[in-house]
Amino acid sequence: MSNARRPNYNNNYRGNNTRGGRNPNYRQQNPNANQQNYPDQYPPGPQDGGFDTSAWGNYNNYYPTQYNNNNNNNTNNQPRGNNPRPRSNHQNNQPRQQNTNNLTLSCEEYLNEEQVLQDITAKKTIRGILRINAKQYTDAFISDPDGGPDFFIDNIRDRNRALNLDEVAAEIKPKREWKIIPEYSNLVEQSIREIRSGKASDEKQDTSTENNPPKDSPSKRDNKRQTIATLNNENINLTNEMIEKIPDEYFQRTVKVVFLFRRRHTMKAAGLLKKMPDNNPNFALFSPMDRELLESLGDADTLEGQSKAILMENDIRDEEFTDEVIKCLPLEKDKWSIPEEEFSKRLDLRNQCIFTIDPATARDLDDALSCERLENGHYKIGVHIADVSYFVQEQTPLDNEAAQRTTSVYLVERVIPMLPRLLCDRLCSLNPNEDRLTYSVIWTMNEAGEILNEQFTRSIIRSCAKLSYDHAQDIIDHPDKQFQIEDLPEITNNFTVNDIKRIVLQLYEISKVLRSKRAGALTLNQPKLQYNMKADSKIPLSFSIYQQKESNRLVEEYMLLANMQVARKLCLTERIFDKVILRRHPPPNATTLQNTLKIIKSVGIEIEGKSSDEIAKAIRTINNESTQKLLIHLLAKSMQLAIYCCASCVPSNNYSHYALNVEFYTHFTSPIRRYPDILVHRLLGATLDYNDNLYQTPRVLEQIAQLCNEKKINAKTCSERSAELYLAVLIREYGTISDEAVIVGVKDESLDIYLFRIGVPLRVGINNLPLDHPRTNYQKLSNTQSAELTIYWKQNDPPQTIKQILKPFDIINVDIMSEFDLNMKKLKLTAQLRHPNAEKLTTLANLCTSTLPENNITIQQRQDFDPYSEY
Repeated sequence: MSNARRPNYNNNYRGNNTRGGRNPNYRQQNPNANQQNYPDQYPPGPQDGGFDTSAWGNYNNYYPTQYNNNNNNNTNNQPRGNNPRPRSNHQNNQPRQQNTNNLTLSCEEYLNEEQVLQDITAKKTIRGILRINAKQYTDAFISDPDGGPDFFIDNIRDRNRALNLDEVAAEIKPKREWKIIPEYSNLVEQSIREIRSGKASDEKQDTSTENNPPKDSPSKRDNKRQTIATLNNENINLTNEMIEKIPDEYFQRTVKVVFLFRRRHTMKAAGLLKKMPDNNPNFALFSPMDRELLESLGDADTLEGQSKAILMENDIRDEEFTDEVIKCLPLEKDKWSIPEEEFSKRLDLRNQCIFTIDPATARDLDDALSCERLENGHYKIGVHIADVSYFVQEQTPLDNEAAQRTTSVYLVERVIPMLPRLLCDRLCSLNPNEDRLTYSVIWTMNEAGEILNEQFTRSIIRSCAKLSYDHAQDIIDHPDKQFQIEDLPEITNNFTVNDIKRIVLQLYEISKVLRSKRAGALTLNQPKLQYNMKADSKIPLSFSIYQQKESNRLVEEYMLLANMQVARKLCLTERIFDKVILRRHPPPNATTLQNTLKIIKSVGIEIEGKSSDEIAKAIRTINNESTQKLLIHLLAKSMQLAIYCCASCVPSNNYSHYALNVEFYTHFTSPIRRYPDILVHRLLGATLDYNDNLYQTPRVLEQIAQLCNEKKINAKTCSERSAELYLAVLIREYGTISDEAVIVGVKDESLDIYLFRIGVPLRVGINNLPLDHPRTNYQKLSNTQSAELTIYWKQNDPPQTIKQILKPFDIINVDIMSEFDLNMKKLKLTAQLRHPNAEKLTTLANLCTSTLPENNITIQQRQDFDPYSEY
C-alpha cells in the first residue's frame, strides 16, 4: 500500500494563537452569526495554523465558496427544462471527455456551484454523503438532511462519476420518477384505480385490508423497483396533480448527482487478477471487489489476504511508522524519566493508592482510578488519564500522523495502533510502579453521588497495581472474602490487598448511584464476539460472547462522568469555546424511527419514542430474550451516528447527546487510541494555562472532526468484518451448524433474519427450498402493518403440503454454513430455513469456549468493548 502524501512542516510557525474565544450564548447574542462566516474571518492560508489536510481528500470545498465562470468556454452546456443553468469549471468537477468507445458511460456536466447552493436553499436539491450499496453497486443512497427517508440513486449514470463517501449535491426528481417501495405496489395500484374512478380525494386514502384485499405475489419479482410509469399497466394518463394524491410514504424519492463538493473516496480496492476472456497472455483482467489496482494482497483464500482486503477497502493504513515520526519520541526509552520542571507544574499524586482496571490482555493502559474516604464521610474520587499530548506535540510529524490515522483499529487477531508502540506500551501507558504524566479530574462526592467540589489538573501518578476486570469482579462478588496476596496482581508503593479491596468496593457503591441517576440514558448493546485461537497459527478454535460485568460498569461510570464534566468545563470557558471539540449525538431520524416503531407496534409492543428515556424504559420491560435483542437491533439501525464536531460550527448550539441524555459530552479518557481525546487534552490544558489554545482555526478543526468521524466508521466496519470473517472460518472448519433466529423483515423471495445470540444479521432465500411453487403468498397489508410471507413445503412421506406463515419477530430454526464465493473470492456466511417440522437444533453452542479444552489457547479479548464506544 502506498503512503499517503506527506505534509510540509513549518516548526517555526505556530499559527493563530490568540486566546479570544466565544461563549456558549454567542449565537443568541449574535443572531446573524453562522458557520459560513468562518471563511471570511479566517481566510485560507497560514492563519489555518499550517495544518496540511491535502492527504485527506478535497477538504477545501467543505465550506462553500463562489467561483467566477468567466473562463468557462464549454460550448456543450445544454439547458435543463425551462431553467438553463450555468455549469461549473471547478477543477474537481471536470466532465469526462467524450469517447467513441461504446463502453464509456456518458455523464451530464456538473452544474455551477452558485446555482447548486441556491437550489439547496430552495429544497430542490440536497447535499450529503453518497453511499453505494456494497451488494448492488448500481444502487446508491443519500441521507435526507431534514430527517426523512434516504434518497435513492438506482443507476450509474445518475450517480454521475461520484463514488462512495463523496460529498455531493443531488437534484430531486419528479414524483412520477420516484421508485415504488415493493410492499406498497398493491396500494399504489389501488390508488391509481381510485384516481381513475374519481374516488381519490386530497384526504389520506383508506389503506385498510378490508377495502384493499392483497393480491398474491408472483413466484419471482423483478429486482428493480417500479415507477408510476412501469406500474401503470392500463396506461392511464396521470397528471402531476393526480400523482400528488398518492401518499408519499409509498415511494422512495429518487435523485441524480449534479455537483461534487468533495472527493472523499480513497480510490483503493481489493480485487483479483484473472485471465482475459480471449486468453491474451499480455494482459490480465482486474476484477475488483470495488475499485483500482495498487498492490498484491496475497492469496484470496487465506486469513491474511482477506484481512488485508478488509483494511484496504476501508482505507486503513497498517504500515510501520516512518523514521520521521519515530524521531519525535524520546528514543532512550529505558532511561527516560519525567523532567524535573514538570514536577513544579503538576499535582504530585504518587503517594496515593491509584490503580488501573482493564482487560487482562490490555497493553495500553490510559486510565486509572482512585478513591479516598474523608473524615466527614464524603469521598474524594479521581479519574487519571495518560497525558499523551505531552509527547504528541502540535505541528510535528507524529501529530500529523496521528491526525491522519485518528483511531486505533481492532481486528480479531491484532490491533493497528494510532500511535507508535513506544508510546502506547511504554511512555504513556499507566504501568504499575512507574511515574507517569496524567490529566486528573478529581471530585469530592457524597454518598448520593452529588459533586460537591471538582478539580481539573495536570498530575503525576504512580499506579500501584494492574487489575483486570476479573480481579475487580471477584472483589465485587465476594465483599466479605479475605483476599490473599496471590489472589491479586503485584501491589507496590506499600499498599496492601485490603487497600485495593476497600477502594474497589467504595468505587463500586458510588458507581451504582451514578448509574441510577443516568436512568434516562439509552444503551443499545448488541452481542460482540471474541475468539480463542491457537497461539502459533491464529486459527480460531472457538468463540465466546463478550459479557459485560459489574466491574466493567464500574469503570464505565467514571469514564462517562469525566467525559461529561470535561465537556462542560470546556464549553463554559469563553476564551476557548470556539475551538472546543465535542461528541454530539443527534436525535434519530424521525421518519426512520417511526417506521421502526410501526414494525414494533405491529407485533403488539407500544413505544412512542419521544425521548431516549422512554425508549430505554420500554426495552427494560421486555423479558423475552429474542424479542428484546431484535428490538435493540432494530432501534440501533434507526439511530443516527454520534459525531465529533467543533462547537462553534454547530448550528443552533445543539450540542446535546441523545443516547446519553446529557447537554455536553466529549471524548477525554482514551487519548492513546483516539485523536479527538488528544485535542481535548490540549484544550483542557489551555483552560488551565498550561499551554496555548489550539492553533488551528475552527474551520480546520471542523474538518479534522469530520475526518475523525469517517475514520471511526471505517474502523468499526473493519472490526465487524474481521469478527464475521473469523466466524466464517470457524464454521467452515466445523461444518453446518444450526440455531434459532428471529425474523427482522419479510420480502417476497427472502427473509432478513437476526442470529440474536451472536448478533449477526443474514438474508435467507426461499427459492432453493423444497416448496410447492408457485404457491407462495407475499402480503403487505397496509402501511401500518408489517409484511408476511406464506410458503408451502412439500412433504413426501406422507405426501402432503405444509403451510408456514413467516412474519417479523417470529422465531425460526436455520442451518448456518460458510461458503467461499468463487466470484468475489471471499468467505461468507449463508443460512437456510429449516423445515418447520424438523428437529429444533442449536449446535451453534458447540462452538462456544466452554466446550473446548483450555490448553494451547490464547484469548483474543478486544479492548474496544465499552458500551459507549460508538457514542
